[in-house]
Amino acid sequence: MSTATTELATLNTTARGDHFTPGWDRQGNPPMWSEPKTSFVPYLWKSADAYRYLNESREVVPLELTERRNLILTNPAPGNIYPSVRTLVMAYQMVVPGDIARTHRHAPHAGRVILESEGAFTVVNGVRIDMKPGDILLTPGMHWHGHGHEGTEPAIWVDFLDIPLVQLLEPMYFEPYDDETEFQMWETITRDSPFVFPIEKTHGRLASAEIESPFHGRRIKFDTDLMPTIGLYAVQLRPGESTEKFRTTSNHQFVVIEGSGVAEIDGQEIPFERGDAFVAPAWKFRSLRSDDGAILVNISDEPLQQYCKYFREESAAEAHEDTRNKAYRVGA
Repeated sequence: MSTATTELATLNTTARGDHFTPGWDRQGNPPMWSEPKTSFVPYLWKSADAYRYLNESREVVPLELTERRNLILTNPAPGNIYPSVRTLVMAYQMVVPGDIARTHRHAPHAGRVILESEGAFTVVNGVRIDMKPGDILLTPGMHWHGHGHEGTEPAIWVDFLDIPLVQLLEPMYFEPYDDETEFQMWETITRDSPFVFPIEKTHGRLASAEIESPFHGRRIKFDTDLMPTIGLYAVQLRPGESTEKFRTTSNHQFVVIEGSGVAEIDGQEIPFERGDAFVAPAWKFRSLRSDDGAILVNISDEPLQQYCKYFREESAAEAHEDTRNKAYRVGA
């Protein structure tokens, strides 16, 4: 070994000992790469499985033990222990008659897609909202919220939150409402609130929606200005309809509220039906189709990526273009 080589090795070792990483000796860990990549994989969680596990939990899991009867949808990416996709997480949750999920607030933005509900309600900042299947409810960051159930059958929904993003950025905060009262009572009962998108209004908007993009079919956007890290949409596939294959830098979660169909993600065919939830991680080619028609709720980090000027999307045909001359669509 030459003197120069020995001196370089000594320099590298000494610098690392003082917590410097020599840029000329990164040892296979480049800070940038040529295109988006993710270890997260496409995956579908069956509602039938979730319902079974939640029903079994009623007998063996007291509410005092868990605070919420829920099942976190953990992506099977190597080494992953929590998120559904990099920035977002979903969970199936059950509230049974007589349960009260105590009021709290936290930094992460959250919402829920209602699948089964008869007599269940949520209270957000003093506003009580009675839930119906197909409704989408919001609990923006640092808004008080809790749930109750005055009906006779269990209520089930899919929660969605940006907890993984907040964990990465580290401004996490959680606060229980009050140790003595635990539950915030309501001042108003209404379904006309910025905290709820009722299913009947979703149907009305979809009925008049045009196909604005071959990638998304008929897609309407919900107002999530109160929780700007999360994009929220309803996507309708009419019988026999399919979308064009494309990929995007944004991460996407889907909850099926009506009908059935097939998602093709990263070459994998994923049949879905009402109540199922699935994910399409960043930069994986995807398309949707349905023989009999379907409506899906789509949750993504697209608005955050657009704000940061990271967002890109392209069709399968465009992917083969020379990247030096490529003009990506960058969204709104």
